[in-house]
Amino acid sequence: MTSPLQQRRRRDAEREITEAALTLFEERGVQATTVEDIANAADISVRTVFRYFGRKEDTALVAHAEMRRALRDAVTAAGLERDPLLRIERAYVGVLQEFDEAGSFVLTALERVDRLKHSEPMLLQAGLRVDAEQCAWLAEQLTENAMLEPLQAALLAETMSLLFRQALQYWADHHHSPDGGPTLVESFTAVGMEFSRLGSVLSETFR
Repeated sequence: MTSPLQQRRRRDAEREITEAALTLFEERGVQATTVEDIANAADISVRTVFRYFGRKEDTALVAHAEMRRALRDAVTAAGLERDPLLRIERAYVGVLQEFDEAGSFVLTALERVDRLKHSEPMLLQAGLRVDAEQCAWLAEQLTENAMLEPLQAALLAETMSLLFRQALQYWADHHHSPDGGPTLVESFTAVGMEFSRLGSVLSETFR
C-alpha cells in the first residue's frame, strides 16, 4: 500500500504530464502529438510517461482519473450491503464536493478536456472507455456486496455512470454563466432531478 507522500508525488507527477499534454493537444491536436513530444515538454523520459499512463490520450484525463479513484474509495468505504443506491449517491456527492473545493487544477483540466473532445475523437473515446471501466467495477461491487441480480446491478451502475457523466457535461456547459454557474454538486443534483422526472415517465410507459 502506498503512503500519503507517495500518493501526493504520483498525483503531482501525473498533473505535470497532463499540463504538458493538454497544452500540446490544444496547439497541435492529439493525432499530431507524440508521447515523445509530451515527455520533452514535461522534461521527463518516455518511459516515465508510460509509468503513469497506458495510452497517449490518457495523459489528458488525469482529473477524470482522480475523480474515479476517489469515487471507488468513497463507494468502498460507504458499504453497499444496505440501501446501495442511497449510499452510492452520497458517496458521489461527497466526492464532487471535495473536488469543488479542491482548487483550480481539476476544474481547469475538466474544462480544457471538454473543449478538446468536441474536435478530438480520440479523447472522447478515451473518456468513454474510462466510464465503461468505472461502470463495470460498480456493477461488480453491487453484485458481490449488495447481492443484486446481475441485470439490476448493471442497470444501476449504468445509471450512476450516466448521471455522473452528464453532471460533468452540465457543469462544463453552464459554469461560465453570468451568475457564476453551478458547482459540480449542483450540476449532479440538477441532472438527478431531470432523471427523476424522466423516470416517472418511463415507469408509466413500462407499467
